[in-house]
Amino acid sequence: MNQQLFQEKFAQLPDRQREVLLRMLSGETDAEIAVALHITESTVRKHIEKICKAWKIQPQPGERSKRTELIQLFLHYQPELVCEQNVVSKKPARTTQVNQEQQVINPSYFNHFVGREQAIDDLNQLVVQGSKAILVYAPGGVGKTTLAWEYVQKFQPLLELWMAQEVENLTSAASVVEEWLRRHFNEEPGREFGIAKERLRQKLRDSQSTVGVLIDNLETVLDGNGKFCDRHRSEYLELFRILTDPAVNSVTLITSRERLREATISLGNYRLEGLSASAWQTFFTRKNIINEVHYPLLFAMNQAYGGNAKAMEIISSTVQLDYQNDLNTYWQSAQLDLLSEADLQDLIVSQFERLKRINLEAYQLLCRLGCYRYQDNPQIPLSGVLSLLWDVPESQKIRILNALKDRCLIEFHKNEYWLHPAIKTEAINRLKASDDWKQAHSIAATFWTDSIQSVEKIEEAIQAFEAYYHALEIKDFENAAQVILYRRKNKWHIAEPLGISFWRVGLLHPMFRAIAQIIDKVENEAILSELNIIFGYLNSLIGDILPAIEYYKTAYQLADRVLQKHSLQSLNINQEIRLKSVKAASLIDLGCAFIDLGEIEQAIEIFQNCQASFDRPELHRYVLACWYHLAYLYSLQGLPDRAFYLAQQVNSQLIVIQWSSWSQGYALVLLGLTYATLHYLEESEQMLRRAIAFAEASNYLQIKAKALTGLAMLCSRQEKLEDALNYHQESIALLEKMGANSDLAEAYLQLALTKQKQGEWRESYCHFEQAIELFTRMQAVKQVERVREFMKKSDRA
Repeated sequence: MNQQLFQEKFAQLPDRQREVLLRMLSGETDAEIAVALHITESTVRKHIEKICKAWKIQPQPGERSKRTELIQLFLHYQPELVCEQNVVSKKPARTTQVNQEQQVINPSYFNHFVGREQAIDDLNQLVVQGSKAILVYAPGGVGKTTLAWEYVQKFQPLLELWMAQEVENLTSAASVVEEWLRRHFNEEPGREFGIAKERLRQKLRDSQSTVGVLIDNLETVLDGNGKFCDRHRSEYLELFRILTDPAVNSVTLITSRERLREATISLGNYRLEGLSASAWQTFFTRKNIINEVHYPLLFAMNQAYGGNAKAMEIISSTVQLDYQNDLNTYWQSAQLDLLSEADLQDLIVSQFERLKRINLEAYQLLCRLGCYRYQDNPQIPLSGVLSLLWDVPESQKIRILNALKDRCLIEFHKNEYWLHPAIKTEAINRLKASDDWKQAHSIAATFWTDSIQSVEKIEEAIQAFEAYYHALEIKDFENAAQVILYRRKNKWHIAEPLGISFWRVGLLHPMFRAIAQIIDKVENEAILSELNIIFGYLNSLIGDILPAIEYYKTAYQLADRVLQKHSLQSLNINQEIRLKSVKAASLIDLGCAFIDLGEIEQAIEIFQNCQASFDRPELHRYVLACWYHLAYLYSLQGLPDRAFYLAQQVNSQLIVIQWSSWSQGYALVLLGLTYATLHYLEESEQMLRRAIAFAEASNYLQIKAKALTGLAMLCSRQEKLEDALNYHQESIALLEKMGANSDLAEAYLQLALTKQKQGEWRESYCHFEQAIELFTRMQAVKQVERVREFMKKSDRA
């Protein structure tokens, strides 16, 4: 048995067996366990027998189970789970696994020292590797002192130095050496420090047993650069040279909130992490505060406080005294303000205040880092951190960041950084009260915007969109809108607004919510016109067609008003084209909305009339958009010659025109549907497969779903019903995931028609009803009538 195998077997225990085991180890009798878990005592015994078998501890004659050996096994590999009562009452059965030091355990060990098995192993490894002195560093409350105290108990004699909390109360190193010599070695120190320190060195070298040394709260004697403060520098340097002398027979553990940065002192450095969620679980279970129902909640608490041991103790005390062990009620309130407990706030505040006093630039960086959300993008790249040091020379930025790392006030991994929630809470509060609040958010927004050059994946869209939240936080609604409208070139070198990129990769609803939050607050009419276009299309996608129509009309009016308000001389050519493109796109989208409603005549009228307004060569793609929509509509109206002519005109220009990604994909889909209606089945399949290939290359989920629905229709007409059903299912899965209800309604209708061909009348009817429900929600009266006509044909059949 080794530690890894033990942990694997413990992790594999079923939840009920683990609960019985933990209660048994905490000292409960079989009867108490049975009552607590609402089972019989015999069931408790059966569980314990199974647990013993898991570790191959077999029952022997005259025993119910080898509980004694089981307890000793846990004493060896996970002693924090075993209560003092079990240690006193159970005699070790296998002394080969438990040495004398492990059998003599301080009762406080079981109450407070949990979850540090790995840390103990790590310290042992450092000692084996030759470290004479080890600096255990971590923020306040993580448990440095508790760990160090427990570790050095095995050494005799034990020399202790408990540093004062204030610099003015520090004891000189000379006085410390004198005290150690007299108390532990019955040695007079000598009149001079030089003589006293050499006597201490000799005592440590000559000691027959390993001497333990504990120095607590070293940070008090350090300055802002991690060096000993001037007043005590020379003496403490000499003391530490003795303690790190390779020839001494001693082990020194030093605790500090900050790293020691003295080049002449060779220390083993050990960063102590917060306690794991399982350690918190053990602690709270032992306090009878939680059961298995609370484990997810306790995990959230552990993450929020970074596993801080002091926070764990404060919270447990508050829950017991003020909430009658009701952890759920406590957390509902506390999660809204992680520093609501005064003791917790003092713990964090003290670290901020000391940093402010000794390193103002590092303090300012820590506060500014509170501007980041650490949610959709939980870690910040190095460049994002350094961007917040806008008032610091480039050559000094890394040094300032290292000051936070040395004090464990910022978490990091492979050049990515984040704040624990409790630290972040205090950082935000201080940033809001400073003059840096708006500038920090503005610079962070610029960083996120510049960090993404092209959006091809969901992760890239989410990272680019992070800038929106910074603008929103400082109520800069124009810039929030500009984040959505910011154009990046895609792989076809076509500039695409982030708002379009979002729905292209399937993030329809997040963008919908984001625009809804600001559209009534944006005042710039040019910006607002573009925002209305995107918001109109998102409304159309989710099935809110009538509101979408109003947004399209508003977009047209706003763009037209800006063009009329400014003479052409006050607008550059790019601004003019952009505003005219807004007008053109709003008319195209307006026509599409009427197609969604089933209002074919109105849609035809819009597409026929709007072509004349596209008066610049740069707007020719909108003329082609009118043509492929009209081709599709004419094919539905029984005008095959017109439909075929326009389809061929567009087809001949597909390659040469610089489309938007939406227009290119949509053109392929509508041409495919047009050719299908005209019975050019080979051409139809070719176009639809090109649309799918384009959609997969561009990650345009909506285009792919529409093309799949088209292929399903085509297969159904060719009596390839199994293929049709596969395409239907794939399309519907995509549309349901996106929440694209308008396209989903049509997809359900086409699936119903395929089922109708199969003779699956009941399933066909269900899918007709799904289509009707969605079209009704869309207020698409003619679409509902269309579905009912198909249903009548089904009834007649």
